[in-house]
Amino acid sequence: MFRVIFATIYILKWKCRYNCSSKYKIQQKNLNDELKSIKSKSGADGESTDDEIMNEELEKLYEQNKDAISRKMDESRYIGSEYSMP
Repeated sequence: MFRVIFATIYILKWKCRYNCSSKYKIQQKNLNDELKSIKSKSGADGESTDDEIMNEELEKLYEQNKDAISRKMDESRYIGSEYSMP
C-alpha cells in the first residue's frame, strides 16, 4: 500500500511538471517542414555531402580506368553472346 501511494504521488508530481512548467514541456516540431528547410539550405537536391564526395571520387576513378572498364565490358558482352547463340 505504501508503494502504491507514493508511486501515485510521484507520477502526479511529474505530470504536473510536464503540463505546467515550460522547462519540462516537449516542443512540437513538424519534421516535414524541418526537412524542407534543410534541403533548401543545403542546395544538394536531397543528397548528403558524403554522396557528392563519393560521386566525385567515382568519376575520378572511372576517368583513370576508362579503357580497362570498356575492355572488360566488351569481353563480357562477347562471352555472353557466345552462350546466347544456338
